[in-house]
Amino acid sequence: MLSGHYRVDRTLRLKSGTQLCAQPAATLEWADEARPGMLLDATRADRTRVQNLILQGRGIALKGRGHHVENNWVRGITGGQQHGHAAWNQRHGVLVVDRAEQLRVVGNRFEDIVDTGIMAYGLRDSTLSGNHFLRVREGIHLWSCGDTLIAENTGEGFTAMALEVQGDDLPGLRIRDNRFGNWRADHDAGYHAMSVVSGIGAVIQGNVVDARPTLGATLEVGGVAPEVRQNTFSGAPLVIATAPDARIQGNTLRGAGIVKDVNRVRGGQLAIRGNRIEQAPGAAITTDQWRGYDRIDISGNTIVRQQKASDPPFIGILLTGTDKAPLQVTGNRITLLPGEAHPAPMACLGNSGFQGDMRGTVVADNVCEGRGHGVFVRTNSQGGHRGVRYLRNTLRDLRQGISGDSSGLMAERNQLERVAADPAGLER
Repeated sequence: MLSGHYRVDRTLRLKSGTQLCAQPAATLEWADEARPGMLLDATRADRTRVQNLILQGRGIALKGRGHHVENNWVRGITGGQQHGHAAWNQRHGVLVVDRAEQLRVVGNRFEDIVDTGIMAYGLRDSTLSGNHFLRVREGIHLWSCGDTLIAENTGEGFTAMALEVQGDDLPGLRIRDNRFGNWRADHDAGYHAMSVVSGIGAVIQGNVVDARPTLGATLEVGGVAPEVRQNTFSGAPLVIATAPDARIQGNTLRGAGIVKDVNRVRGGQLAIRGNRIEQAPGAAITTDQWRGYDRIDISGNTIVRQQKASDPPFIGILLTGTDKAPLQVTGNRITLLPGEAHPAPMACLGNSGFQGDMRGTVVADNVCEGRGHGVFVRTNSQGGHRGVRYLRNTLRDLRQGISGDSSGLMAERNQLERVAADPAGLER
């Protein structure tokens, strides 16, 4: 049981079962920035507990089983930069240098840290929850971790990612109810708010992320069979990387859309279902190419866009060719709201097919509304509609049904209400 203020000039190496705690908090301060080392080292021990301390200047290194790091304030880590790359391990609040099991990092505050609050390799059966990150480069960075819960963490003032997961695909990763926002304006270029690109069946649920538009994504998701559900993302898109059998369901996106990135998928399914997307710039659900998956289902999404004359053209859902089963775009509701008399062009769907490469695509039971502006489908190439089936769609208050070349489409039981022009003959 510690009390007072301690200046520490060499690493304290903990033995198995050691408990360091204080009530009220005591301070351990690294005495000499020029000297390498960590404040605490439990890499040759199990079942240590570090609780209710202030750790100033350096952090904790862990390895093994049953460590608890709870309710500490870890702050002011500059990382001994004069030691160069050899000082990398000194730049984090909690560093798991190699496999750890039954680790609990709970209720800590990580503040003013030059690199990462929690950096961990090979976690199993562990919990990282209720931590707060303030002015750190990254919040949590995991490599090859499984059976781990990341929950109810909060943070702001990041310059890179709040959460990053990479490495081997392992089961049991759960990321839920975290809240991250307020990235620094001078954040590092090319980063995402969260990136989870490894795992098997990872569940990403109930998170709230408010990203700067200059970040690449609120969430970049990959791995095998990830589930992204009931999250709220704003400011930057949800980006689908290499993610066979991905399910993107029931999320709310504001000022951002869903993007399937160019990737190396060689099978599996992609389902984008039941999401609400408001004010996405450019497009709500889009891709460079819908390829690689065995089947793609885009259904039940609600898209709302209010468009001004100064905005770029807008497309609700982009249709392109696939190299396996054709697209299924069903039951979506897209509302185009003109914000002024002459808004920039907008369309519920965009058709980028070419000379029959979208044959077999089904566009059915969608609702497209335009308040007198916009079109149902905007076409930008020849032959993109060949063999595409438009079934039971409802079009209301639009300037036009389909623009551009519409030869070869198949239309049945579509309902048009106050649509000024129907050159494609959808209403038949």
